[in-house]
Amino acid sequence: MKQGRVFCSINGQIISFDSNDVLEIKQNKAREKVKKGGFKFDIWQSGMDVEEIILTARQHDIPLLNYGIISISKRFNPVIYKYAKKTTHFYYRTKILGRHATVDLFLTPRSKVLHTLSVSFNGLLAGQTKEMTDRLSGILSSKYGPVRKIDRQLFWQIRTWQPNSRISVELKWVTGSLTVTYKDNRLIELKESESKRIKHRRIQKYLTKDKHKF
Repeated sequence: MKQGRVFCSINGQIISFDSNDVLEIKQNKAREKVKKGGFKFDIWQSGMDVEEIILTARQHDIPLLNYGIISISKRFNPVIYKYAKKTTHFYYRTKILGRHATVDLFLTPRSKVLHTLSVSFNGLLAGQTKEMTDRLSGILSSKYGPVRKIDRQLFWQIRTWQPNSRISVELKWVTGSLTVTYKDNRLIELKESESKRIKHRRIQKYLTKDKHKF
């Protein structure tokens, strides 16, 4: 509900009603069950479906874009509705901790639910990279406990937190950039399963269409 109006999503379209005309609001219990126990970042939570993501972006005036689309607008654009049924990757630009950042949201290919989210800070100087790494490590450790694993190479480092078997959080440092990635491992398994089924159906379609050519 916002400014006296109730919003709902139907087939990727957002519809609003005057709150005085709404007798009851019922939550989708199946959707809430999927989200329970998942990761949270800001206003986002793993398990949110594509309609809820777009509705949330609209309510918070977030300039959500389909991946590959470029825009300088800093406000929500209703054109995002037309991508609801086919996209698996949204993103937007914002400021976090006083720095420019890009937030990417990754969805499962069929059920269209959020399984992974990343926050990237680019264009950092050497001193800024270390400062941000230490700051973010402190924030994540205070929330998720001590670092579970550290992987190091010459030009990059990944620190991983895993508060439970379902959630993992990674902080990746590469020269000039930092990325925090939240993963819902249960929904990543769903993504992989759906991707395999989609690939299998595609192959069967091609075989049916083209096998006579041989």
